[in-house]
This record gives sequence, structure tokens and C-alpha cells, in this order.
Amino acid sequence: MNSNMQKGDVKKASALMMCTVFAGFLLMFAVGCIAIPFQGINAVEQRNYAEKPKLDAESLKDGSFMTGLEDYLKDRLIFRPQLVMLRSDLRSIFGRTVPRLVYSGKDCQLMLRSFYYESELKEAAASYRSFAEKHSVPVDVIVCPDAAEILSEQLPAGAVTADEDEVAERFTAAVGDSVTVYYPKEEIIRMKDAGTQVYYRTDQHWTTDCAEGVLGWYMEQAGIPRPEVNYEAHYQGNFYGNLYSASPSFFSTPDTIKYYTNPAGEYTVTKSGSSGQTDSLLEMGWIMKLNKYNIFLGGVFEAVHIRSNAKGGKLLLVGDSYVMPMVQLLADCFEEVLLVDNRQMPRRGVDLEGLMGDFEPDRVLFVNTVYQISGGAVKGF
Repeated sequence: MNSNMQKGDVKKASALMMCTVFAGFLLMFAVGCIAIPFQGINAVEQRNYAEKPKLDAESLKDGSFMTGLEDYLKDRLIFRPQLVMLRSDLRSIFGRTVPRLVYSGKDCQLMLRSFYYESELKEAAASYRSFAEKHSVPVDVIVCPDAAEILSEQLPAGAVTADEDEVAERFTAAVGDSVTVYYPKEEIIRMKDAGTQVYYRTDQHWTTDCAEGVLGWYMEQAGIPRPEVNYEAHYQGNFYGNLYSASPSFFSTPDTIKYYTNPAGEYTVTKSGSSGQTDSLLEMGWIMKLNKYNIFLGGVFEAVHIRSNAKGGKLLLVGDSYVMPMVQLLADCFEEVLLVDNRQMPRRGVDLEGLMGDFEPDRVLFVNTVYQISGGAVKGF
């Protein structure tokens, strides 16, 4: 009888515990609904919290109400940011990437995993070659190595990533003689060995110091004169980049971003699709946000026409987001710069020739990472 009573007590205790846990979750949701703003910002995941879904016959019929309600309730779970960071840290401890494209290495260094698809590389190379053969001006490509290539000693055990040296070599051979390829790996390693932080810890991009060093190296190699400019350097801390939102951690430390202003510089900046103009290459509103890398022209662009008081001809500058810290510096080297984001062209159904219009460059510079070239993001321009 005592045995039966003990079993009954255990069942009651288990049931009570389950009820307590369930009630605790309900309380957490209730507190979250009150504490979390309706349209607040989820700083850890760098996105807006899900809005309350609209309940009507159509949303019930197509299932969007239930999906929206699930997202809304998950976002209202109190301590959600801390739970997301805990999950990320546990995955890293057990050697799992967060997500599969991102490695969390030593000292919480976040790095993108590189891929090599031969068909994608050949298609990208054909696009560069075809463009260069149509234009009788120098066409250069800076192929930027990714952090995983330069900081390979910080990769977690068992990490698998493409051999970017091999990718750069195959790309150089594929584009032929009509394009001059610059692969600045040795220059970046030299800067790293000299104590320069060359890549952000929480973001996939190279730092402003690294971008400036590579640009100076390229211009020297290409024989392009660089004027003396008395820049004012500015630093802003509390920078958490793109990769942090995918793999947040309790142990991550924020980066500091550096940007320049030129007191003597005069600029007229026109973005495609916009009737207005500005006199600044920086969008300072991003300084107050976590992902401060977008301070450079807002981060997202299709085509931007920059006129300055510099002397140096016209430059067609095409690239991915790695090119952004270079824009300020190049605007002080050329009187006109047409900046084009080659990643946007296939998405928006436009091509490079159409965006150029009557712009006739004296030189063309592409700036793309190995990740973009060999992963299929650069093609069809």
C-alpha cells in the first residue's frame, strides 16, 4: 500500500511540475506581450519584432493568421534574446555552425564558409571577360579573400571551406588577358602580422583599415596616382555586424568601425531611382544602429553617381558590399565615380550597360569577394 501511495505521490508531483512549467511559459508570454513594444526592435537578431496578425476570413483561410500568430507569440517570449544567444553558444560548443554558412571560431570570430562551384565561377568569369572585350579601357578586378582564408588559424576544429587561393587562380585563368586580376591575400596577411585588425569579429566584411590598405596596394600596382588628402578619422564602437545576428553569443565583444571625412571634399551624390541629391557619402543615421557598416551610402544601392572636386578622370566602380569603405577614398581620386552593386542587377532585371547609360569611364574597377564570385552571386552583367 505504501508503494502504491508513493507511486501516486510521484505522479501527482510530476503532474504538478508539468502544470507549473506550463503556467510559467504562459506567464513568460504574458509578461513578454506587455514588456516588448508592439513594433520594437529585436537588437540581438537585428530585425523588427513580428507584428500582431490581422484576423479575418481571408487570413484564416490561407493560414497566414496562424503563421503570423506563431511568429508573434515566439517574439513575445520574455528572455527570447538570451535564449537565442544560449542556443547559439551551445551549438558552437558542440562544433555546429550557426547557421550552416557561418563558423564561430576562436575568440568568437565569426566567418563565412566559402564554397567553390566551378560552373558558377566560369559564368562569373565569362561576364567579366565579355564586358572587358566591349570596352577599350583598363578593366581590373580585386578578388578579395574572405576572413576564413586569412584567419584560418581561428576556424573551429573540423571546419570545411574552399581553398580560395585555388579559386582565385582558376578565376584569373578563366577571365583571360582582357581583365587584370589583383588578389591581395599577401598584402592583407602583411597588415594582419603588423597588428592591424583586418576583419570584423561580428561581421563578414574587412575593416576600413584593411580596405584602405588594399586600395593603396592596388593603386600602386596599377600605377594610379593617389592624391594627398588630409582626412579626419572617426571611430564608433558598439558595432555588431551581419554575422552576429545569425550567431549571437554571450561572449561576443562589439567591434569599432572607422570612417573618414574630408573637410576639403565637395561631393554631389545621386542614387538611381531618386530625384534628390546629397552632398555626403555617409548616412549618419546608421551610427545609432547596431549594424553600423551601412553608414557607407546606406549599404544598399543599385547605382550611385558621385561627382567631386577631385582631378582624375572617370571611374566605373562595380562590386559587392566590400567596396563600400573604398568609395570615400576613390571619390577623392576621380572627378566622377559611377558605383554599381552587381548583386542587385539580376534581382532587379537590369544590366550594367543599361545602368551606365552615357557614362564613359576612363577605368573600370570590380571589387568582389571569392565567396561572391565562386558562390554564384556575380554573373549576368
